[in-house]
Formats: sequence, C-alpha cells, structure tokens
Amino acid sequence: RGEHAEGGRAPATVCVLSGDVHHAYVAEADFADPVDSRVYQLTCSPLHNYVPAAMKVTFRITWSRLTERLVRGLLGLVHRVPPPSVSWRRLSGPYFGNEVATLVLDGRQAETRLRRSAPMDAPEALIEVSRLNLTG
Repeated sequence: RGEHAEGGRAPATVCVLSGDVHHAYVAEADFADPVDSRVYQLTCSPLHNYVPAAMKVTFRITWSRLTERLVRGLLGLVHRVPPPSVSWRRLSGPYFGNEVATLVLDGRQAETRLRRSAPMDAPEALIEVSRLNLTG
C-alpha cells in the first residue's frame, strides 16, 4: 500500500504477460498483505511443441494446493520454510493446444480470452476455451 505513481490511485488490474511454456493459463496472485490492485499472470504460447500425456498430468498436479502443501511439508523436514508472501491461484487452464490470448482494456475494466485453433473442417477459425473478467 505504498504511494502510486500518478494521482494517488492504484490501477484496478495489473497483468503480467508471459509465454513460451508450451501451454496457456490464467492465474491470480494472492498476497499475504492486502494490495489495492488485482494481479494476474496471463500466459499463452500460441505455437507449441507436442506435450506428452504424462507431462500434461504433471502440469495439472503441480498446480494443486495439495501438492504445494506436500512439497512445503517435505522441505520443512530439512529446513524451516517461511510462508510465501504471494501465492498463485489458477483460474483457467492449463490448455495444451494452439491458443491465442486476447487482453481487452477499457478504462479500469479488463477481460482476457483464450481461443484455440479450430479443426480444419470447422466453420470458425478459433474456438473460445476461456473468458475471464479481470476486474471482478
């Protein structure tokens, strides 16, 4: 809750954009201390290498809160593990197709969409797999 760069008003939404991970997802940050803005990680790799089924399962398992608690507990047996100041909660994904992400900003409103390339015989070019309002 520090000072803000202009006008003393925090942005409604902060988006961290990333890619090159061969899948797509949207996650929201949960901070130990209150913050004035919602913070998201928007990740999309529009062109990807084939991801084997075992890796897809691994990605999904590692997003689990249970896995996080288990790993922290195991590490805690070796050394004290301080509580994190931020954690990430997955809102959408992971998706493993050829997705295209769109971020629409309108004043203090924000929305993201993930769309996947459609099969060759489909009438549309892209199929929506996720749409999220980021300003809640």
